[in-house]
Amino acid sequence: MQTKRIAAIAAVMLAVQAVLPLNAAAANVNDVQHLVKTLTTNGAMTTADDFNGDGIINAVDLTLMKRAVIAEAHSDTGELRTQTVTAITEQTKLIGRTLTKNGVTWLVHSGSAVECTVTGTEASVTIAGDNSINSSAKYRPRYGVYVDGTLIKDVVMGEKEQIVKLFSGTEKRTATVKVMHLSEANNGAIGVKQFDVTSSAAKPVQPTAKKDLMIEFVGDSITCAYGVGAASQNEGFETGTEDFSKSYAYLAAQMLDADYSAVSYSGYGVISGYTGDGNINAGSLVPPVYENVAKFGDYAVPWDFASHPVDVVFINLGTNDDSYAKHALATRAKEYQANYLAFLKQVRQCNPDAAIVCTLGIMGCQELYPYLEAAVKEFGDAKTSCYESPSQNMADGLGADWHPSPVTHEKNAYLAAEQISKALGIPFDAEQKAAE
Repeated sequence: MQTKRIAAIAAVMLAVQAVLPLNAAAANVNDVQHLVKTLTTNGAMTTADDFNGDGIINAVDLTLMKRAVIAEAHSDTGELRTQTVTAITEQTKLIGRTLTKNGVTWLVHSGSAVECTVTGTEASVTIAGDNSINSSAKYRPRYGVYVDGTLIKDVVMGEKEQIVKLFSGTEKRTATVKVMHLSEANNGAIGVKQFDVTSSAAKPVQPTAKKDLMIEFVGDSITCAYGVGAASQNEGFETGTEDFSKSYAYLAAQMLDADYSAVSYSGYGVISGYTGDGNINAGSLVPPVYENVAKFGDYAVPWDFASHPVDVVFINLGTNDDSYAKHALATRAKEYQANYLAFLKQVRQCNPDAAIVCTLGIMGCQELYPYLEAAVKEFGDAKTSCYESPSQNMADGLGADWHPSPVTHEKNAYLAAEQISKALGIPFDAEQKAAE
C-alpha cells in the first residue's frame, strides 16, 4: 500500500513537471484560493481554474498555479523604481465590510482593514478621509497603521488626505502592512488610496493569505470597544478612546487565527436602540441595515454575502434593547424575543452554512437573557447556540460611560473563542492560550 501511494505521488509530480501553464501571468493569490475552494468544497468551477488548459481541473492546476504565484511574487526586474499600487482586492487583502469606489477602498466598520506584504527599499501609504473629517475632533474616525505587527501610526483623521511612511532605507525589505479602522461606522470611514513603493519587484504589493476560519461579529458599542482607552467611567465618548484592536471580538479572532468582520453600531439593538426615557428608539436598529455595507451615505449599498461567506456569525445584541424593555419587562421583553427570532432568520438566510453563536450580559441586562435564549430555542436551528456572558467586574476597571475595560474585553475574548470553537466542534484550550 505504501509503495502504491509513493508511486501515485511521483506520478502527479511528473505530470506537473510535464505540463506547462498557459496563463501563468494571470495567476494571483485570489485565483489560488478560489481553486482550493473549487477542489475541496462545492465551489463553482470556472475556466480560470483550468490553469494548464488541458480540460481537466485537478491538483495539477493547483500546483502549477501556486508555483506561478510564488515565482511572480519573487520575480525581480533588476530596476529600482517607484511604483504606485491601489488598495483593491486583486492587490491587497480586504478585511471586513469595505467599499471600493473610484480606486479608494473605504474601511467602513470597526476593524475593517487592508492588509498586504510590501517589498522594496522604501514605501508609504496614502490615507483618505470622508466627510466625517468635518465633524468635531471627538467624533472623527480613527485608524492605525501596523508594520510587521507593530503599530507605527495612530491617527484621528482630520484631513482629506495623509501620507504615512511605512519604512525606508537602502536595503530591500518585505514587510506585512495593515491599515485598520479603529473606531466605528457611526463616525465615518477611512479610505486607503494607494501604496507607493520604491522597488525592483515585479509586484511589490501582494495580498496576505486568507485564514482558514472566518467570523462575523454583530453587535453594539461593546463590540466596537467604545471607550476602552478611557481612564475611567466618568469620561464621555470620543473616537480617540475607541479601539477595535482591544475589542473582545478582535482578540477572539486572533486567538482562533481567524479572519473577521464586524457589523457594529454604538447604541443599536434589535427592537430599540438606547433610550434614556424608556420610549422606543426605532431609529437605531441593526436588522434593517444588516444587509448593507453600512447604514450611512455612500456605504448604504447591499453587501455581497455570497462572495464573502463566513463560518460563524457571533451576535452580541440586547444591551441597548434593555434600556427600553426594562420599563415594562413582561411585555417588552417578549417584543425583544420576537424581533430577535426574526433577526436570526434573517442572518440564516444571508449565511446559510454558518454556525450562529448568540450572547448577552457583559454590561448587565441579565433579565433579558432568558428571552434571547427562548428565541434561540424557538428558532430550532441545530447550528445556532447561545450563552450568557458574565457581567463586568468593577475590579477589572471601566471604560468611558461604564463600558468594558481592556481586562473585561480580554476575559470575554477567551469565552467567545471557547464558545465559537464549541459551535464548530474544534478544540480550544483557554488556559493554554492564556499561557502563550
